[in-house]
Amino acid sequence: MEELIIVTNNPRLQAVENRDFRIERMASLQQVLQRSRDLVHQGAKLVSHPLAGSLKPWQNPYRSIGLKSGEELDFSSLKIMENALEKYRIFGRKQDVLKRQADQMKLAEDFSRIDLELITNVLPEKHSFKKNNAVRGEKIEAGSGKN
Repeated sequence: MEELIIVTNNPRLQAVENRDFRIERMASLQQVLQRSRDLVHQGAKLVSHPLAGSLKPWQNPYRSIGLKSGEELDFSSLKIMENALEKYRIFGRKQDVLKRQADQMKLAEDFSRIDLELITNVLPEKHSFKKNNAVRGEKIEAGSGKN
């Protein structure tokens, strides 16, 4: 049976109580990319793109990546993950890290909302959760149908 997995460092998803899919919480964007790549090596297949949205990985501190568990290596998913990691390695370190972090913290709330909207839109309906509650930062339950 395929399992839906969300790998994230988005604090808004920290509050999600979920019964229908697994959430793996990471501390950094780099860890999200690396863990997702590792899951692909274990047979998982991407259901969302690691570079989704118009913001580059080094412009948004939050990233959520959706995968489905599997048995065989999906070379397309692996190529996408390796390319995303390479872009992060090249461009993510070219800017002054301290300045970038300071600038991002001013916009952290907005970036968190953007990431939440991106991952919510790729989940099948039965796995979607109440976005309005998550956007307000309230505790939410995945797949519960509760407001």
